[in-house]
Amino acid sequence: PITTVDVRNRMRLIISTSRMSQIDEQTLARVQDEALRGLVDEHLQMQAAREYEIEIEDAEINNALLDLASRNNATIDEILADLESSGIDASTLRSQIEAEIAWQILVNGRYGSRIRISEQQIELALDRLVASASQPQFYIYEMFLEVPRPGQEQATQQRVIAVMNQLQQGASFPELARQFSDASSAAASGEIGWVALSELQPEVAAIM
Repeated sequence: PITTVDVRNRMRLIISTSRMSQIDEQTLARVQDEALRGLVDEHLQMQAAREYEIEIEDAEINNALLDLASRNNATIDEILADLESSGIDASTLRSQIEAEIAWQILVNGRYGSRIRISEQQIELALDRLVASASQPQFYIYEMFLEVPRPGQEQATQQRVIAVMNQLQQGASFPELARQFSDASSAAASGEIGWVALSELQPEVAAIM
């Protein structure tokens, strides 16, 4: 079960961490949808983690909090104080982080053992690195909003517009990515890192 209190706390977390400035009824409805969607995903992820007896230590959550604070040029105490001032229980953020860590461990454990890297792949990767050394490099954060199934294009477009509006009003891109992005990079606030021009899709390269 997901309670109304859970949804309300998650909504407050999204609004607080994303630094949304102007919130109308339409934006509030979308935040509620995102909050519920995120909670459902996390409950399913934690159920799967329990099946494999994956347990997350407090130290792992604290390290993730430290990383989050570092990306926001703050301390853990400042992050928690901001949450408290917004009426958000710290357990709301900790639960979100716990699910992210558990899911990463589960996916890495399930699929990581299947990965085999050949010498040829290593040579190809080195060749690409050498070839891209003289190219422009871009440090990229991404936010990916998917169309979950046919017929949902308009709903996804509305999500994109809502996120763009919040960005234009000064909301934090990394925190919006953390809360709204459907990509696996959401756990890292959308951070991809350095990417060479040749590694980008032509449409993305033109924008960069």
